[in-house]
Amino acid sequence: MIDKIARDFSVGEFESAYTFLSEDIKWHVVGESTTQGREDVMERCQQSRDYFDSIETDFTVFKLIESGNQVIITGSGIFDNNGVVSRIDACDIYTFNEEHQLIEIESYCVPV
Repeated sequence: MIDKIARDFSVGEFESAYTFLSEDIKWHVVGESTTQGREDVMERCQQSRDYFDSIETDFTVFKLIESGNQVIITGSGIFDNNGVVSRIDACDIYTFNEEHQLIEIESYCVPV
């Protein structure tokens, strides 16, 4: 169950994870920003979703590792904005509580 929640989030299918966000969730994108609280994380997800909907995207999951209450996902994202193509490699670390609520996300995104 937690592996599906994490995978959906990593590939930009945020809406399916909303019911599993804890009230005080923290999302830290290393080197960029930290978002705290369910409503703020959902707002940030919507901003990302709006961007993804305005361009062509291709997300690939390379590895998914589940251990206890954590899921680690590595993958890539290719973004095509009217012929201007960029790519990132990423690693997301998801931490859940005992009720399968997502309490923390740590994201590493590296442009390649």
